[in-house]
Amino acid sequence: MARWRHPALSITGVRTSSGDHVFTNIAKRAVGQFSVRFVPDQTSTELVQVLTQHMSHEFRKRRSPNRLKFNVLHAADWWLGDPFNAIYKSAEKAIETVWKTKPFYVREGGTMSVTAVLEKYLNAPALHLPLGQSSDGAHLPNERISVNNVEKGRDVIKCFLSELGTSLNRS
Repeated sequence: MARWRHPALSITGVRTSSGDHVFTNIAKRAVGQFSVRFVPDQTSTELVQVLTQHMSHEFRKRRSPNRLKFNVLHAADWWLGDPFNAIYKSAEKAIETVWKTKPFYVREGGTMSVTAVLEKYLNAPALHLPLGQSSDGAHLPNERISVNNVEKGRDVIKCFLSELGTSLNRS
């Protein structure tokens, strides 16, 4: 789980005043877009503040006549599910039944910031139940998922809902 539990900064886009694919001109303006994934016990407000301070400090060291400006397009706090609740246990049983192996718990899904909001306002536990693999190229232009994963994913969801219903009836 090592790489998934650490904060990360990903460059998700670069645009210039020369156009997206014109590399023969020196652009007068450039816009960089990035995504930051952070860890529990950090807040998005604190993270934006320290990141802005750090980047401003590094930019000043360059003594550039250019300007640096920040726009935060979206910020949300972290979410960490409880792998011991009934939903997780039901999902775990379903995955074991369908795939014949125990699930591998991974701390991912940082781009799904709505999860923490839904859990808070609905006062109900949430679960990320992926159907794909790390090699699927999620969020990329050639994103894909195998037919086998779609079919087994369907079976996992059916088994999960059945198991969850049974588990909730017992309690």
